[in-house]
Amino acid sequence: AGGQRFTADTQLPRPDAGFFPVTLVLPDVPHWTFLVAVNSDFFINAAPPYKAAGDLAYRVLLDNGTLLFSTADNEQPGTQPLSPEHLQQVLQHHSGTQHWLDEHNQQQLGAYHTSYSYPWFVHAQASADYALQQWRTDSRRLWLGACSVLAVMLLVGGLFTRRAYRTLQQ
Repeated sequence: AGGQRFTADTQLPRPDAGFFPVTLVLPDVPHWTFLVAVNSDFFINAAPPYKAAGDLAYRVLLDNGTLLFSTADNEQPGTQPLSPEHLQQVLQHHSGTQHWLDEHNQQQLGAYHTSYSYPWFVHAQASADYALQQWRTDSRRLWLGACSVLAVMLLVGGLFTRRAYRTLQQ
């Protein structure tokens, strides 16, 4: 990395944005500043794989909302992907969930957790369609199974009722 500050206007190719700096000043040695370049791929590779771009994204952001790194291919470090309202909620509650409509009027779900030791937080975002896809599939199967069992029970119950009625008539 060139050691240049990331801003929202910085246009870097994605491969060059793989490292971000972390500084540490020890109380015993205040005249020394330790600088470590952390490879964001370490964190991104630890995140579960996502189905497609936009479906699920994991991010690490500074407390001012500046993106350090993200699993989404279309997000650049230095940008501010969260709205001011969502950032305010994160900084007030430190941990929780969010839901909102995006610019395409699709429901989005988010979860966040701030670090108590460092000025950053982790944010996960998924579209509601992606997050609820398995639940919807399982629900359809359950309804289909329940309706099938109910239909068979009504048919068998009707046959037994009819047989009992015939027996009573004889």
